[in-house]
Amino acid sequence: MEVLTKAFKTYLGDMIEIPNRLDQKGEIDDRNSGWFIKYVFLKDEDGKDCLDFTVHHRMTNTRYERIHFDGKITSLEHQQECFKYDSDIKRDYEKKEQEYIAHNRRVSKVLKDKGL
Repeated sequence: MEVLTKAFKTYLGDMIEIPNRLDQKGEIDDRNSGWFIKYVFLKDEDGKDCLDFTVHHRMTNTRYERIHFDGKITSLEHQQECFKYDSDIKRDYEKKEQEYIAHNRRVSKVLKDKGL
């Protein structure tokens, strides 16, 4: 677990104060810096310890990340903030909007199921 918490601190740098010990699941709400983090320790697809977390700040996009047992950090599928469409293609707006909604609902369910 020490590798995971160290990587977590490395990822966030000096932006916020990370506790030395993290609970199995929790939140870090640093009002001074504006960062809000939700995290959960779990097992990855290979059964190895990892830490999944979301990072929110009003000045940037929300990120959904994973820190693996070896300290490697990978980005996970996240919600889309917008979608693009081609106005020259009939009904492309409606199609892309429905894809956008379906994607965000699916990602929201994954996050909710993990408690994030």
